[in-house]
Amino acid sequence: GNGSVVDNYGNPWTIQNNKVYTFDTSVSSNVIAVSSLGMVDGINCDKDGHVWVLHDLNKVSKLNGRKITFFFLFLLF
Repeated sequence: GNGSVVDNYGNPWTIQNNKVYTFDTSVSSNVIAVSSLGMVDGINCDKDGHVWVLHDLNKVSKLNGRKITFFFLFLLF
């Protein structure tokens, strides 16, 4: 998938090659926040600054601005 978002704190998040990258100011470099064996389908940011990633067709990850995964969820269809 393709896409990018800027969170509420000004951090850029982008999808490239089934990985989600963000900029880590502590090392002044892009870092991988989410890596997927399948497709990363989408990315968005909610009003509280959490980044949501839809990946592998039925999985959702919620991250905060420090790339810490709050939870990982399988969606059932």
